[in-house]
Amino acid sequence: MTGNRLKEILYEKKVSQSQIAKLLGVSQQSFNQMLAAADIKSSLLERIAEALGENMSLFYPIEPANVTISDHGGVSIAGNNNIAGSNNAVLQERVALLEKLLDEKERTIKILMER
Repeated sequence: MTGNRLKEILYEKKVSQSQIAKLLGVSQQSFNQMLAAADIKSSLLERIAEALGENMSLFYPIEPANVTISDHGGVSIAGNNNIAGSNNAVLQERVALLEKLLDEKERTIKILMER
């Protein structure tokens, strides 16, 4: 994640950079230097999320995939792993869809083994 993207997220959450610096126990100047990095370290993101009472999905939410199972046993997955949603329900939905996909694959393997 870039410093600019982190600034956007903080702006969306209505949290100033000085507030985050204070919560992290660093000076405003030090925090500004952290934001200037080409790639923000995940350890810093973890500290910020903790300071805000959020989880890391604030920075890395996941889009659920669309799983389609045909009448013939074929399975297709539409979507990508780009980051988009921001709550635990999205992750739970993703897990449920992947479990459904795994069940269908196991069923297909069983049918093929019986042939």
